[in-house]
Amino acid sequence: EHTLHSAALRGPRQLTVYRPPGAAGPLPGCVLADGQSALGFAQVLEPAILAGDVPPVVLVGVHNASGPARRWPDRRGQEYLPGHSRPRFNAHLDFVTGEVIPWAASHCGAADGPWISAGFSNGGAWAIAAAQRRPDVFTAVAAFSAGVVPRQITGRARAARVRHYLAAGTLEAGF
Repeated sequence: EHTLHSAALRGPRQLTVYRPPGAAGPLPGCVLADGQSALGFAQVLEPAILAGDVPPVVLVGVHNASGPARRWPDRRGQEYLPGHSRPRFNAHLDFVTGEVIPWAASHCGAADGPWISAGFSNGGAWAIAAAQRRPDVFTAVAAFSAGVVPRQITGRARAARVRHYLAAGTLEAGF
């Protein structure tokens, strides 16, 4: 658990970092929206890494901005959905790409690149939008039950050949 003071967001933000045991050297990184869930993802990821089914990766969970005492404005929606508040979305993306990733590279043994953006629900929408806007940073997306899906992949993301891995449950209406 870490607290990173952000210039882009003008305040502190919590991070949860998982690095697999025994992995040496810089590892590829995955930024996970709703970082409060990083522990749950790590509990599934670690056995797959240790079994050799998945390559080792540093998971950096960026906690969302929502707080139980503050229902409005919806900071999580503003940061994760580009159409909700473009300035707040851009500040959050700048925080992740300009502050979190360099910090993880210098403090957690993550490589400078490539990085994966990941999330679920609106966090999945953020993962897609982040890779669409910054294919120079994110070479792949893992979006689970994305709350809002873009109508098409941007030309920049298509040209960069950003891989998109999308998943949803069979009982989720509209997927």
